Amino acid sequence: MKNAKHLFCIVLAFALCGCSGATGIPTKFVQQLSSTDQLVVTNRYYAFGTTIAGTNVNNLVTAIKSSKTKKWGASMDWGSPSVCNLEFYAGTNHLVSVPAEHGVFKLDGVEYYDSSGVLEALCGKVIGDRSR
Repeated sequence: MKNAKHLFCIVLAFALCGCSGATGIPTKFVQQLSSTDQLVVTNRYYAFGTTIAGTNVNNLVTAIKSSKTKKWGASMDWGSPSVCNLEFYAGTNHLVSVPAEHGVFKLDGVEYYDSSGVLEALCGKVIGDRSR
C-alpha cells in the first residue's frame, strides 16, 4: 500500500508539472504581436538598424506566433555578433523587443524556434546585407 501511494504521488507530480502541452508562445505575446505594423531590426555588432513594414512584417509575425519552445541543444549565446534585436511596433507604440538568431528567439527568458524559416531568412538577409 505504501508503494502504491508513492507511485500515485510520482505520477501526479509528472502530470501536474512535467507534461503540460503548452509549447507555443504565451498568449500575452500573441496578442501584442497581432497589432504589429512595423519592425525595427538592429544589431549592435554591425551597428545598424533597419525598418521593415508590409508583407514581410505580417509573414514574420505569423511565423513567430506559430513557433514552439526550443527543446533541443544548448541555450543560445545571446551575446553573439549575429544576434538581431527585433523591435515590434504598432504605429509609434513599442510592443515588445525580441533577440533572435538562427531561427531561435527569446521571450521572457524562454527560447522558441521558428520552424518555417521566415525568421532565419529575415535576420540572415538583414545581417548579410550589412556585413558585406
